[in-house]
Amino acid sequence: MADVVHLSGLLHLQRRELDEAQKYFEHSFELEMQTESPRPVMLADYERHVGYVQQLSGDWAAAIESFERSFSIRRANGLRDQAMFAAISLGRALVAADRAAEAEAPLDFALTTAAELDSAEGRARTVVVLRDMFSQPGDRQEAFEVTITTGAGDIRIQLYPDRAPVTAANFLRLVNGGHLEGGTFYRVVSPANDNGSPVISVIQGGIGDRESPFAPILHETTADTGLLHVDGAVSMARAGPGTATTEFFICIGDQPALDFGGTRNADGEGFAVFGRVVDGMDVVHAIHESAADAPTDNEYLKGQLLSEPVIVQSVRRID
Repeated sequence: MADVVHLSGLLHLQRRELDEAQKYFEHSFELEMQTESPRPVMLADYERHVGYVQQLSGDWAAAIESFERSFSIRRANGLRDQAMFAAISLGRALVAADRAAEAEAPLDFALTTAAELDSAEGRARTVVVLRDMFSQPGDRQEAFEVTITTGAGDIRIQLYPDRAPVTAANFLRLVNGGHLEGGTFYRVVSPANDNGSPVISVIQGGIGDRESPFAPILHETTADTGLLHVDGAVSMARAGPGTATTEFFICIGDQPALDFGGTRNADGEGFAVFGRVVDGMDVVHAIHESAADAPTDNEYLKGQLLSEPVIVQSVRRID
């Protein structure tokens, strides 16, 4: 029962109904504490999500205390993988509250833990990126733009490294290394062909079946960044949280089901927005309306793969 109530809180959090979200989280906590053996994971999730409510309300001091409790619970119960991510949430909150010196300890814990976990190369890399970007909180990176030149026209995107530092940094290194050139926009999803639920409208691109030049990155939720899946939002495709590498998508219309707490993914973590189209949505719409009947053995993708993928000719940062 506590899980169901907690999920209701997440749905209210997604809609930024913070008072309602807080009520449901508190009720879920009460229900969990009434059980014979309260689950540490559930108690840690309560603290984490209450921390998000406090963060979005601007109460950084309270958010930090909640993130600290979430971190402590996970660490004390041997949940090292989860504790690593809790440590990063805590570190980010401390930096945002101009308490950068205190952020070193949790971020160092995250880095050390990532190096010790199995298949942790990508996690270790992204923690390093995160720590480096937050090392001087007074020198935040400003938004910048890139132009994706395709066979269908140009798409200009504004990236937000100040809001989504890990995800924006990952995309920028793909751009700087020329890794996206020769890639394609190859998938379109609309209410007419969507095989998931709730239905969405997006176009997806990247390097496809080519091997990623980098390890997977840390998942930055929309609750962390405040960047939502609105019309033109650019976001990372993924399987599980922390698996995104090179594939990304652009939203056509608002897509709240893709935000943190949304129900498109069973894990409720949503996808990681890191930018938004500022020019070229006509090109996005043209790609979205292209014929999508390429053969595939994947039932989930049937009717979504473009017959003629749109080639990415170049991606350049605009200085």
